[in-house]
Amino acid sequence: MKYLSDYMEQAQTEVFEKYGVFFAFSSEQFQEGLKKVGANENNKVCEFGGGMYGLSKNADAIIEALDNIQKNAIAQDIEENGIEKIISRELGNHEAQITGSIADTVDALEGYGISKAQIAKHYKEVYLPLCIENDWF
Repeated sequence: MKYLSDYMEQAQTEVFEKYGVFFAFSSEQFQEGLKKVGANENNKVCEFGGGMYGLSKNADAIIEALDNIQKNAIAQDIEENGIEKIISRELGNHEAQITGSIADTVDALEGYGISKAQIAKHYKEVYLPLCIENDWF
């Protein structure tokens, strides 16, 4: 089963190329990124967090495009996999059967419109019994 990032990857790459986005985690990478996007005194960059930088003049377009990509990817994920399978996928991804907590799954599925109560019910009635049956501990 695909993850949300799988649905988003290609479209994000296109946005990054179109709007001059780069990632830097050192001074050297930052300088290389500045050259790559043609940054200068009249064409500055801004930081978006997580090591992501982009041309300041494109900041609003970058944010809007990435928001739209995420919304479309969530819709595609729901359409292809259904809510129940997505909840199970994320519970497994966050090893809820090991931690005994659904908090990370609740956070991961925030944009999906899935409630904490839905996740808790699925964990108790579907996911945990499956983990016990298959010894996924």
